[in-house]
Amino acid sequence: MRSLPAALGAVALLGLAVAPTFAEKPAEKPATVDSAAEKAALLAADKAFNESAGDLEKRMSFFADDAVRLTPGQGALVGKATIRARAAELKALPGFRMEAETKTAQLAASGDLGYTFGTGKVSLQSEGKVLTLPGHYLTVWKKQGGAWKVVADAVSVTPGAETSK
Repeated sequence: MRSLPAALGAVALLGLAVAPTFAEKPAEKPATVDSAAEKAALLAADKAFNESAGDLEKRMSFFADDAVRLTPGQGALVGKATIRARAAELKALPGFRMEAETKTAQLAASGDLGYTFGTGKVSLQSEGKVLTLPGHYLTVWKKQGGAWKVVADAVSVTPGAETSK
């Protein structure tokens, strides 16, 4: 009979000895993020990205190697090389021009992920006329190696809003 209390005591002591290894460790204090500075840097990156539409090499420098791009009427473009090939095709179209204006940007509390949203338009020549397609964009950015990189970029065209001159 005496062995049962001794066994229970041993189990209790073992539980006390092992319990600290299963206890939750206190969360590491996150690094302080200067949200205003990071948001300003994100907006600056988005502005430079939008302004680089006419320079293929500069534009491609903003994309992460594994980026994804979604555009109307085609499947997802996955990877920087695929995005570059499609961008080169578009740039070669007669009268191709792209413009965009950032409307908002949001930043994750971690300071290394954010998105920008804005309006834009693509113009090109078709049958001797300039066709303009207005729309919107949503770009997801991730901080990589200290620089903001595009990891996902989606573009839409506003139905029925195209103009021709």
